[in-house]
Parts: sequence; structure tokens; C-alpha cells
Amino acid sequence: MIKRIYKEVSEMSKEYLYFSVFIIIIKSIYPIILVLFPKIIIGSITSGFSYKSIIAIISIILIKFVSTSVIKLLENKLLFIGTELNQKFETKILKKLMTVDYETLENPQILDMKDEALEGISMNEGSSISIYNEKFIEIISSIISIFGVAYIITKISAIYLIVLIIILALDFAIEKIIADFEMKNWSKWIPINRQFRMVYDLMYNFKNGPDIRMFSAEDFFTRKVNFENKNMYEVMSDEARTVSRYSIFTAVLESLKIFVIGYLAIDGLFKKVLSIADFGAYLVAVNVFIDSVKSITHAVVDINKLSRYMKSYFTFLDLDTSKKRIEQKSVLNKDDKVSKIEFKNVYFKYPSMDECTLLNINFKIKENEKISLVGLNGAGKSTIIKLLTGLYKPTKGEILIDGVSTVNYNKDDLFKKFAAVFQDFNIFPLSVAENISMNGARDESKIEELLYKTDLLKRVKSLEHGLDENLYRA
Repeated sequence: MIKRIYKEVSEMSKEYLYFSVFIIIIKSIYPIILVLFPKIIIGSITSGFSYKSIIAIISIILIKFVSTSVIKLLENKLLFIGTELNQKFETKILKKLMTVDYETLENPQILDMKDEALEGISMNEGSSISIYNEKFIEIISSIISIFGVAYIITKISAIYLIVLIIILALDFAIEKIIADFEMKNWSKWIPINRQFRMVYDLMYNFKNGPDIRMFSAEDFFTRKVNFENKNMYEVMSDEARTVSRYSIFTAVLESLKIFVIGYLAIDGLFKKVLSIADFGAYLVAVNVFIDSVKSITHAVVDINKLSRYMKSYFTFLDLDTSKKRIEQKSVLNKDDKVSKIEFKNVYFKYPSMDECTLLNINFKIKENEKISLVGLNGAGKSTIIKLLTGLYKPTKGEILIDGVSTVNYNKDDLFKKFAAVFQDFNIFPLSVAENISMNGARDESKIEELLYKTDLLKRVKSLEHGLDENLYRA
């Protein structure tokens, strides 16, 4: 997962990687500066100030100040670039949503996967890429720092170091248990959250206002929201109870660490193993060691958790799409006339359904022939059009255009060949010209010609901004 993430990051921003390496170097050196700082200050006070000691104090203060400032600047820079990278990762999901097979997108499992991908890349409304990189930097820089400060602790006794490691290992185990539980809850959260957003959006959409009022549906939607709220609350409460239970053990371990640090420091001082200057350096070294080990353990847990979030992102991104070009596909020129369309023993079943919507459909449409499909709601009229236009593939049977099966045509050719207005059509909150030309070049003469043919040119010309008038409030 690490390799995949940084491969993607490298393709998007080499600068981000360079800054990351630089901050690892600075953060690795900084703890050693913290340890030396009290030793030099206290040593100078106890032994008397000299020209050299004053220079040493000023130097260490300047180095500390510069290091702190550089780390802060680099962290802000990485956060800024990381947020930008996260937006690029999100754009990839949105692009995938617009290219994945339409029938695949209607599958509830795929919708859950999509939500997991979006949640994974923007965990808790943050930038997963920035957080992931921040944790990775913590691990590398902390490992380097540990080797520097561990030597100072072992000057007293290696047993003290072993005791600290055991306490920190227990702390890591608790963090891991909590993280695993959070991930388990996260998988429950996704479908509940999707249902909640759907109902919430229906209530907030002003277009639904007339229907809600006409049919007195406000109580119905309120009950639905309360039901989904209850489900979310149960998941959150379950997680809160578990975290609270384990936080007691964390508090005990924290108290034990404070006792061990204090006892060892005082013991070393009284046995004269440590000078007063060494005593100050030792206290800082132990704290740096503990903080570094905790940073590593917490970062490992977080990276493990983030990797599982990111896995959902890459799983969705790796879905096969309908936009793949196959060279041997037949060409269907949008300007060529079609002489015959034929549905031949066509069956179709939606991925989420057990029974077929269409059963053994057979009919032919000849050139210039006008037909209408009549049937009850849900009979499959829209499904037939979606099959013909290439949005769906038949479960069984074939659809022929001039004797060639639609599966042998490039999907882009099929989309360009048909002009379909579905019952749930969309007018985008864009200008008149953008709604008409969409992904094509803006050709005003052609747009006006189309408006003239549909008897809309005069109406559009009367608008304040003409072709640039926004059709719809966003």
C-alpha cells in the first residue's frame, strides 16, 4: 500500500516528496538538540560562565529556534500541498464515477465501495494523504532519534530501558485494539451514512417541497431521519464505550511511566551516577525516547488504519470501466444512417435483483419507422432504451444495429449515435451554451441553429445574458 500511495504522489508532485525527506532530516536531529539544551545550560551554571559556554548557549538557542521555525514552515507547506493532492485523488474518484459502467454503478455494493473510497480519501473531513505522510515522517524521524537518546538512558542501566519498552509495548497493544474496533465500526457506518444522506438530501432539496406538502410527508421523512440517526448513534455509542474501557488501562500505563522516569532519575542522582547537568539531559532524553516510541506506535496504528481506508479508494479506482478502447471494435459513425435495429431474444437482470426485468424481448425497427413502447411502470421501457444506447449490456441475447451486435461497437460511438431524453432528465446548473455543447467545442452558429429548430432561439435571445445565461440555480 505504501508503494502504491507514494507512486501516485510522485506522479502528482515530486516537490511533496523532497519536502518530506528534508523534514525527516530536521526532525531526526531536533530531539538531540533538546537533550543537549539543558545539559549545556545547567553545565554552564554549575561550572561558571565562560566565553566558550556563552557561545555554546547562544549557538544551541539559535539552532533550536531555526530548527523549530524550519519544521513549522515545512509542515505548513506539506499540509498545503497535501490538501491539493487530496483534491486530485478525489477528482480521480469523480472521473471514475463518470466512466464506470452505468449498470455497475447501480449496484448497492458498488455504491458502498464508492462511499468507502470517498470516506477513505477524506477521513473525518481531513486529508488522508497529508495525515498518511505525516505519520510516515513521524516513524522514520522517530526511529533515527531513538538511537541517539537510547545511549544516554543505558548509561544508568539497560534494565531501565527494557522496562520502558515493555510499558510502551503494552500501550501499543491497546492502541491497536482500539484502531481495529474503529475499522470494524467504520464498515458498519458507510451504508448507514449513505441512507442518512439520501433522506437528508431529499428533505433539504427545495424541489421536493411541493410533494412533501401536498402529501403531508413531513412526518414520514422525520421518522426516516430519526431512524437513521438512531442507527448512527448506536454505532458511535458502541465505539465510545469500547474506547472508554481501554482508556483506563492507558491512564494506568501513563502513571507507571511517570513513576519509572522519576524514580530512575532521582536514583541516578543520589547514587552520583548522574551529574546535575546529566540529570537534566537524562530527563529530557527519557521523555524524547518515550515520545519517539509513542509516535512510532501511534503512527504505525494510524498508518495501518489509513492503509485500510486507502485500500477502499484504490479498489474502487481499479474497477474496470466502459471507456476502455478495443481496437477490433466495429466503427459506428454518428453521421451514417441506420437501416435496422433488432432486439433478439434479449434478457436483462439488474445486479441487485433476483429476477429478470426483461424476458426474451424480440422486435425490429426499420429506417424512418416511428414506434412507441407502451407498458406499466417498471415494465422495462426505460431499460430497453438504456440497453439500446449502451448504458447496459444484455444479460442474455443480443441487440443488433445493421446486423452488428452492440457489444461489438465502441461505447463512445453508441453514445454519440443516440439522443435520448430520459424521464429523470437533467438540466445542469450551467449556461445555455454549456448545456447544449457540453464536451464539444462552443460553436455559436451551430448552437443557434439547434435552438432555432427547437423553437427556443427567440426565447434564449431575450434572456439578459443570452447563451451565457445560467439555466438553473446550483
